[in-house]
Amino acid sequence: MGISAAARLFVQAGAVVSGSDRNATRATRALTKLGVPIKIGEYRASSLPRNADLIVFTKDEEYSNPELALGRKLGISVKSYPESLPIILQDKAIIGVAGTHGKTTTTGMLGSVLVEAQRDPTIVVGSWFNFLQGNARYGEGRFAVLEADEYKRAFLHHTPTVAVVTNVEADHLNYYKNLEDVYDAFRSYVARIPRHGALIACADDKGAQRVASTHQGCTLLYGLGPGADIRARIQSLKGPQTRFTATYRGERLGSFLLRVPGEHNVKNALAALAAASYAGVPISAARRALAEFAGAWRRFEFKGERRGVTLIDDYAHHPTEVRATLKAARERFGKQRIIVVFQPHFYGRLKDFFKEFVSALCLADRVVVPPVYFVEGREDDPKVAERYNSLTLAAALNKKGTSAVATPSMSAAVPATVVGAKKGDVVMTIGAGTVTQLGPQILKALA
Repeated sequence: MGISAAARLFVQAGAVVSGSDRNATRATRALTKLGVPIKIGEYRASSLPRNADLIVFTKDEEYSNPELALGRKLGISVKSYPESLPIILQDKAIIGVAGTHGKTTTTGMLGSVLVEAQRDPTIVVGSWFNFLQGNARYGEGRFAVLEADEYKRAFLHHTPTVAVVTNVEADHLNYYKNLEDVYDAFRSYVARIPRHGALIACADDKGAQRVASTHQGCTLLYGLGPGADIRARIQSLKGPQTRFTATYRGERLGSFLLRVPGEHNVKNALAALAAASYAGVPISAARRALAEFAGAWRRFEFKGERRGVTLIDDYAHHPTEVRATLKAARERFGKQRIIVVFQPHFYGRLKDFFKEFVSALCLADRVVVPPVYFVEGREDDPKVAERYNSLTLAAALNKKGTSAVATPSMSAAVPATVVGAKKGDVVMTIGAGTVTQLGPQILKALA
């Protein structure tokens, strides 16, 4: 998604762009409509235009892509996705949204607020948003809103005027040594804020608070607790709309409405409010934008309904995200039965957070676990798959009293999901891999 966002920005900035991808996706199809030729399939050196000025690549395939090898041999400039962004954003005041969770939605919320306020922002985000008709836009305005990714310290390639930190937890432990190493990366990111800039951090998250305590400049805390400068009081989480009121250091900011569910999205909205206020956006414009914000692709996305069964798709792939998503589902759907199809996102992450995944998934009534999604470049120990897989996860859930079944293939997950499904049930496909592709098949099977 990041690479496709960069491609879109380069096109809008007037560059001639082409590319390659192993699979055709929503992102590649959208770029094709913009006139970008994309070769689909296994990567080949022959796909590289010999007259290219720049090659932008994803870090996980740095040493396995033959196009990169040829490009380096030919002396073409080669940059990773995060290294390429400063080329486009060099004249912008960057608002970087970082955090283990919530950064995509918060970036989308903030971007929509700046668009509503007619600030003509540049936006780079790791998902698809309807208000963008994509995952990026190039604007002539002063501000660039950027989803700042901590993976492999990617966010250290830019300097944020305003940095938002939603939370800090252990993740990407195939790269980071431990949680302290993750903290070190976030502290380095916050240290890049210039004197005239600001840090906006979540007061409800211990990790974000810990990082904020190291910042010597302007700091604004947001959250639901008493330690927040900008604070929300939730009025309703049930049904299709979320309502809350907000205050800034005791001064009332008014009432707000969200179309996206869950307490975590109230916090995301507060972060967007705080950053937008720093950028000089009137509260009235922020209120309008947040009320119309429909969420991101694959973030609690309604996919359809058949025979009274509702289908929701979500990108959650860390146990904290899975818990927040299922908690939001419980708040929204009450006592309706929740059936989850969860595809773990690579074996290493399942190993690192096995107990936490089991605990989070116990919030569901029934869980279907298809095979683990294998991520090229992130699996460093083949023996991990022998102990941590869909079978062992399902067994652990059953032991905890949550009905679960592992399936031998993705296609087998469809009948395992719909069997016994009845009117009023909610089916949720959850994970960062290919589980989203099961949605249309599940709806067809339900019908």
